[in-house]
Amino acid sequence: MGVTYAVTWQEAGGERHSGRLELGSGELRLEGRNGAGVVSTVVSYADVVGYRVARSSGDRLQGRPTLIVELAGERMVKIASVAQSGVVGEVAERLAGLTAAARPVERVALVVPLRPGMKAEAEALLLQGPPFDPRVFGLERHEVFVTDEEVVFVFEGIPSVFVERIAADQTIWDAANAWRPLIDGRMRYADQAYAWSG
Repeated sequence: MGVTYAVTWQEAGGERHSGRLELGSGELRLEGRNGAGVVSTVVSYADVVGYRVARSSGDRLQGRPTLIVELAGERMVKIASVAQSGVVGEVAERLAGLTAAARPVERVALVVPLRPGMKAEAEALLLQGPPFDPRVFGLERHEVFVTDEEVVFVFEGIPSVFVERIAADQTIWDAANAWRPLIDGRMRYADQAYAWSG
């Protein structure tokens, strides 16, 4: 028997179910009950082509942190934790080691608006480097771009793992306080719309 978690899940266009998720050696198994009896969904790791954490409320299950597992044949399964807050990040991290496919890479940009005249101060903070080890947080690449009006932080790797770990790291929150006087407005995520590689 593999590691199990209490979850809610939903396949694309299907009903929502609650039960347990088991990460076995070759497959992910979801089992629960509904009015008609036992329901189950089995996902072979060989069929996993990617996964990501749902950021929009429309993608989440019942407003909870949700992992979207993308499967071959344009199928998908949404998985949300029932009680434990860190389940989504933990399942994503375990999938990275269990899936037969290459580790999926997700790229996210965080756009931070700057107050007028704060570009030099932002560059000075950036020269100190990140207040974390990118490898420890599951990142493969991390870049920052600066203009007169904004700073764009680009994270490449497994953001679900990064987000779960960042929430528990006090050094990052301490560093974030240094940015507060520089920020003008609300930070926002920018999703990747196009990519090219030669």
